[in-house]
Amino acid sequence: MELEKILDGLKGFDSVIIKKVKTKRLIVKFVLSEIAEVQRLNEVEYSVSVVKGKRFYSYTFSGEEELDKIITGVKEGFNYTVESDIVPQLTENDGEVKVKEDNAELRSVIEGQDVSFIDSVLAKSEFPSSGIVNVYETTTELMTNKGFKGTETRIRADGYARSFNGEYSGQWAFFSDSLKEFNETLKKANEFASITGKVRIDDGKYNVVLSPLVVANFMVFFADFASAFSVMTASSFLAKYKKCEKVASELLTISDVPRKGRIAEFDDEATYTRDKEIIKDGVFNSLLFNNELAQIFGEKSTGNAGLIYPIAYSFEINSGEQSLDSLLASSKEVIFLNNNWYTRFQNYYEGTFSTVGRDAIVYYKEGKPQGVAGRIRISDSFPNLMKNVKGLGKDKYSVRWWDAPIPTISPYVYVDGVNITKAW
Repeated sequence: MELEKILDGLKGFDSVIIKKVKTKRLIVKFVLSEIAEVQRLNEVEYSVSVVKGKRFYSYTFSGEEELDKIITGVKEGFNYTVESDIVPQLTENDGEVKVKEDNAELRSVIEGQDVSFIDSVLAKSEFPSSGIVNVYETTTELMTNKGFKGTETRIRADGYARSFNGEYSGQWAFFSDSLKEFNETLKKANEFASITGKVRIDDGKYNVVLSPLVVANFMVFFADFASAFSVMTASSFLAKYKKCEKVASELLTISDVPRKGRIAEFDDEATYTRDKEIIKDGVFNSLLFNNELAQIFGEKSTGNAGLIYPIAYSFEINSGEQSLDSLLASSKEVIFLNNNWYTRFQNYYEGTFSTVGRDAIVYYKEGKPQGVAGRIRISDSFPNLMKNVKGLGKDKYSVRWWDAPIPTISPYVYVDGVNITKAW
C-alpha cells in the first residue's frame, strides 16, 4: 500500500521505479569456538527513481520516512538534475510476480534466535575457530508506473570459519538454504589448518590450484568487467574482445545464475531475470545488460539492471572431472591457495592485478604437501589466468562471505604459469 501511495504522488514522470528491500537478519559471531555475540536486525531500504525526458533522479534511504516527505524529496531533487546521455529505461511489463520461499529451519533460527546447532558444531571443532554466521530473510518489492508489481522473499544462510592451529590457519565459507553446510565449512577450515611446516617460495611462475574462496573473490571483480557499462567506458579487459572471440581456456564456462541460484526473479527495471553464460567453453558469449546499455550495444537486456550500471546476481563456474588430489598432483610443483585478500588492480583495461594469499598457502611436490609458504602474492592478469586454466575439480561449492559478497558456485581451479612473488 505504501509503494502505491508513493507512486500515486509521483504522477507526471515518464517512468517511476519504487523498490523496497526488507531484511530480518540474525548474526552469530564466534571467537575461538565460543559464541561471542548474537544480533537480530530488522533493516529496511528504499529506492525511488524517476525519469522525465533525458533527466532522472534517484532517492534512497534506510529506515522509515513519512510518505509525503519521500514524495517531496524526489520532486525537489529532480529539479536539480540535468540532461544525461543515459537514463534508466523501464521494461513495458505490467505483470504481477510473487515468490515466497518457505524454509522452516532457517525461519525458526531467525525468529527464535536459536543458535544451538551452531554451538554444537563449534564444540566439535578440532582447532579454535572464529567467524560469522548470517541467517536472513529478505523481501524485495518492486513497483513501476507501467503496472509491474513484483514481490519475492528469499531465506538464506551464509558465513565463514577461520581455524587456528598455532601459527597456521585455514578458512572456508558457505552459502546455503540450510545451516547444515556450516558443519562442512568448519571441517574444511580445520582440515586446511592442520597442514603445517614452513617452506620458502622464490619469485617465479608456478602452477597453482585456486580454492572456491579465491575464485569467489575474483568473481566480485569479474562482475564489474562483465558489466556493459565497464566495457563502454573501457574499464574492462573485455572491451578488447568481440562477441564469439576466444578469451579463455576451452575448459572454462562462467555463468550468471539468478534463477538457478534462486537469487532474483526480476531486475530493477522490471525485466525478468534469466541464467546466461558470459563465457562459454572459453568463448566470449555475452555481457550483462540493462535496457539502456542493451540499446546502445544493439542487444537485448539480460535482466541485470542495476539502473545505468548492470550487475551480476550469482556466478557458477562449470566443473571438471578431477579430484582435488589429482589437481594438486597435475605437475611436479603446485601451489595451493586456500584464501586471498587485498586484491588490487593496476589496470582495468588490461586486467592486471595482484592479490595476497592467506591462510593455507601450501607448496606441493609430486602431489605431496611440503609446507606452508606464508604470504605470497599473485601478480598477473585476469586474461592470463583465464587462458591458462588447465583443470577443474569435479566437486563444486557454494560460497559467500564478506570478501566475496556475490554468491559463487565453483570447483577448485588449476591454472598454469601464474606469476608469484613474495608479499613480505
